Amino acid sequence: MGIGNWRIQSALGGFRQVQRPKILFKKQLMYRLKTKKIAFILLIILLTAVVCFHLCIMVKLIPYNIAWGGRLENDLQMYIFETISILMNAILISALFLKNRIINHQLLC
Repeated sequence: MGIGNWRIQSALGGFRQVQRPKILFKKQLMYRLKTKKIAFILLIILLTAVVCFHLCIMVKLIPYNIAWGGRLENDLQMYIFETISILMNAILISALFLKNRIINHQLLC
């Protein structure tokens, strides 16, 4: 069975090969490209909002008891946790940029 063909079940219970319409394939490809782009944009917006939230906590616009469920006891712990959180979100954002080929990565030899 080729790439352009797909199987459908006939009324008698057997399968038969049918040629895939080329227009439907192009529409599906465009739909996939659009959904990937929308997902990328939404993830970037959400991760950026999370980083802004953690930055607001670091400059004490938002109390740190809200973000960490009251587990933090002093400012030093807050700065450590927030720094780790911001770094992890920055890694996720850079991974998204690499996956969508917005940032080119090259291995140096």
